[in-house]
Amino acid sequence: MQRRKTPTTIAITALAAVVMTMIAASPAHADPERRAAGSDSDSLRWSWIHTSRYGDIIRKTDRVTYTDAGAFTPIGCDATADGLPDIVFANGEGLHVLGYIPYGDPADEVTRTLAEQNELVTIPRPEGSQDFGKLVTCLPGSAKGSAMIGVSDETRVYLYAPGAEGSAPVLVKTIDIGERITALAGGPRNALSPSIAIGTAKGVSVVKTEPLLSKGGSVGLSETDPQTWTIDGSQGLSIIALETARGHYAVGSPASRTVFVASAATKSAQFTEKAIRIEDKAEAADTAFGASLAAIADLDGDGTPNLAIGAPGANGGRGAVALVTTPDSGSITVTTSSRDSSPVVNELGGDAGFLLLRGSAGRLGASLAWIDGGTEAGALLVGHPQDPEHTGGVIISQKALNRNYNTGQGIADIPSGQMATIASAEGGEGDAGSRVGIIPRRGDDPLVGLYTADSTNRVDVWTVDMSRQSEPTHDENEPIVAPIPEPPAPTAEAALSPLDTDAKKIWLGEFTSGLGSSLARGRCDVTGDGKADIVSGNVVRSEWKWDPFYAESTPTKGWVFNVTGQIQIIPGGTPGKELPSEETISINGPKRTPDPAVDSAIGLSVACLGDVNGDRIDDIAFGSHTTAKVWVLFGGEHLREVDLNALKPEYGWAVDLPEKGSGGFQISRVGDVDNDGLADLGFVVANAAYASGTGASERGTAYILKGKKDGATIDLKNLEAPNEAVIKKIHTPEGHTMNAFTPVGDINADGVEDFVVADFQHRNDEWVMPGMAWVVYGDSSPEVRAGQAGRGFVLSMPFDRSHRLGAGNSIAPLGDADGDGVGDFLIGFDGGQLLHQGSGGVALVLGRKTPVGTPVADLVISPLDAAAQSDRVRVITGRAGEEGIGFGYAVDALERAEQPPLIALGAWGENTNGRARLFSADQFTAPVRSIDEVEAEIIESAGERARFGRSIAFVGDLLGAPSLAIGADGVIDDEAKDEQGYAHSAHIMALRVSEPPSEDGSGADGKHGKQQKNDGGASSAGSEKALARTGFDARIGLGALVLLLAGAALHGRRSARRE
Repeated sequence: MQRRKTPTTIAITALAAVVMTMIAASPAHADPERRAAGSDSDSLRWSWIHTSRYGDIIRKTDRVTYTDAGAFTPIGCDATADGLPDIVFANGEGLHVLGYIPYGDPADEVTRTLAEQNELVTIPRPEGSQDFGKLVTCLPGSAKGSAMIGVSDETRVYLYAPGAEGSAPVLVKTIDIGERITALAGGPRNALSPSIAIGTAKGVSVVKTEPLLSKGGSVGLSETDPQTWTIDGSQGLSIIALETARGHYAVGSPASRTVFVASAATKSAQFTEKAIRIEDKAEAADTAFGASLAAIADLDGDGTPNLAIGAPGANGGRGAVALVTTPDSGSITVTTSSRDSSPVVNELGGDAGFLLLRGSAGRLGASLAWIDGGTEAGALLVGHPQDPEHTGGVIISQKALNRNYNTGQGIADIPSGQMATIASAEGGEGDAGSRVGIIPRRGDDPLVGLYTADSTNRVDVWTVDMSRQSEPTHDENEPIVAPIPEPPAPTAEAALSPLDTDAKKIWLGEFTSGLGSSLARGRCDVTGDGKADIVSGNVVRSEWKWDPFYAESTPTKGWVFNVTGQIQIIPGGTPGKELPSEETISINGPKRTPDPAVDSAIGLSVACLGDVNGDRIDDIAFGSHTTAKVWVLFGGEHLREVDLNALKPEYGWAVDLPEKGSGGFQISRVGDVDNDGLADLGFVVANAAYASGTGASERGTAYILKGKKDGATIDLKNLEAPNEAVIKKIHTPEGHTMNAFTPVGDINADGVEDFVVADFQHRNDEWVMPGMAWVVYGDSSPEVRAGQAGRGFVLSMPFDRSHRLGAGNSIAPLGDADGDGVGDFLIGFDGGQLLHQGSGGVALVLGRKTPVGTPVADLVISPLDAAAQSDRVRVITGRAGEEGIGFGYAVDALERAEQPPLIALGAWGENTNGRARLFSADQFTAPVRSIDEVEAEIIESAGERARFGRSIAFVGDLLGAPSLAIGADGVIDDEAKDEQGYAHSAHIMALRVSEPPSEDGSGADGKHGKQQKNDGGASSAGSEKALARTGFDARIGLGALVLLLAGAALHGRRSARRE
């Protein structure tokens, strides 16, 4: 099951060299394949179960993925007459039976073809069959308790009977239907006669199978004396058996938005009169009500199984599932769009079930299956093939199915201790969950197998153990005691030496610290000593934690990296040296999170806000986009005492956000927006629509919250509820997420600061990702949608490259660069990383006096076709032929008296180690220029593979004059070479960009010659000596980095496998 890497997966997967040695030393095994069994639930990985982890409570385990399995029986059965249910697949090659569930591999995801599966029994498709294996189902056999297999191709149904015990099924009958088959289901075992139901566009034919088995061969449908039920099957049908006292079928017709329930013995002429109808009365005509069905437990206690009915098209494609009590007669009405307390009613108006809705896109209910819990609670498996984060499905405990979830965030409001995610694919890839099914318990073994599949032939096999639900669990606050010692911390030889001069300093971070991942812009005296400080967000910083879930799947026996992230403060006056040091302040992210599969990973973005609490000391803010939380820390001497595991209110406050949607993805310094004398807080919720469950499509939102003096946490878990802490909300248009939110000065000359928001992921169906951004005029309105006419304007780029406009931290105010009295700004684009790459660049966007309310034409940034570019835009691009180096990922600007603003730009992958450049804003002399044509100072670092230029910020007078800080996080992430890990070269370089004032107040402002080279310390004797000692010249020393060439995505798997 392929997992897509999250933003923090790329670097947080490194293990120490000793761990890699353990991997290399592990022997390969050629033993027969291990089989999944209930005894697996006794393993160490399940020794510490949290009350909030339903997936752990039921021991959810991914076993194996088959890339070509095709169709499967919705409910497994005994195909080999050994008394135990089997895995049964059908595809174009034939019918396939496996008499056990493979154990898989707890350390890796097992993917194979059917040809690679040991002990698989294959019965070749019948000669002449076209599209064999389209559908497959189990049906009752002639002997009590026995089963047969029915397989369809385009127009025929093939019936297979079991052979001798343990042998392959045998084809015994072919039924020629004469038209396209759309549904197939075996009959109820309680019916008087075994049967099979066959769906076509005209309806359902119920065929008794016992009379057909007396002799082999092929028969036409009319020769079987079928009972024909006329139902609109023009949009397909779904059919299941209901084990009522007499045995019933339920048939879903999405075209008529109706489910019909009738006895298996119902005659053709009696169907219209006797069938029970369950109808969807939602106004929308495309709800696809009845597209999926499942017989579920008797929720109302009347002795009859109830129905789960899927409507994946309901609510604009978000989907719905109705849980309906099965009546003896009459009809039931469902309103799949209802937010009322009675969305499912019978003829008398009484409640007849419940409704489950989804707050965001996903097509909930595309497929359904019931997991029998035996003596414990069962569960409903629901497919959601268009989930934007994890395609696959959810498992909802029977304990939660006693009420409606049709308000708020819908099923997202179900407690985590009663719902688990089946993550077949990451990042919304594919449509896994289009089909689901189960393999019932095999005899006394408690495991239940699950299928999740996409619309192709790919099938994932999972298991759950419902029998352990009553066993003791642990509270999340209870500390886990590891049974084995913690491994040593990762170590590597340093690939760079610190530097300490008056004009330039280098601070070297710890190995794997990710120092310099992000930097706070502007002068920031967060320590309150009158000196400018550097504030770094180290998002990949980690420490060991023991997680029993991985005790049998990792060479470290369950010790995995806890990616807490870190905020590191380098106070002004700190000499260049290795960090941490006695001068620096390190604030780690929380060690424990609400979800043990998700680490806090603070520091993806960090900002110096100014004075939030009125004590005249700068305050800082940062977030955890993984756990959806933002912190504001008050500046002062107490910062060394801050513990985010239990933040004291006198030290700051936090904002709690919905757990989904990447809340706190970027933090912004917005100043005092409401003019109350306190600096305010700005941050991004990347997909607020998904977070709040309010939209069928994506929508990001920037929030501005009031500064405040107290330390009370702000609860924003309900983003839609009124909250007096919120000053302003800025939304992207529907269909766009938000990655960036930056104040850019007064762009329209109305005296109010304006903002830019960006969606660098804006793309087309060919995955060309140019990105898009919007200028939003500042005003007093509490809520605005970007792109509204007269409220700003759009910045777009052509679909000729994956430019990724606004990626990273690349938007910055520039002041009045062209001298017209109106503010201008910069916005970078990094050229992408994988497909359709460009060379990256930065655009100067000129402001223009425009009253609010006046429509402005969209602006086009077009580096490859200057003629198509708007006249208010100037561009400097990276070098032609150098793509994927992050040129333009980090951009900042410094206004200067009587001189054009100074621009700093990072290119973290240029020349292997990364580079930064300084140039004046007067270099934008043409619509499009290459950086090779620009008078710029090149700043380089000797840190091997350091990603120098990953972050960049002007940081006030840190070195006694205007100073620039450049971050290099030391993360190795080469997707093309499949290299991931760290180099021991994470560092921050600070350098003066002008001379300090002389005694008479004068000082040079630091103009730079064309392509002047500033080599990050290599020009000093001290640094040359250090490089010689570490053996670095143009080559990279293997001791200075850890490349993860095996098992590289441990953290990514850890997150996805435990969803």
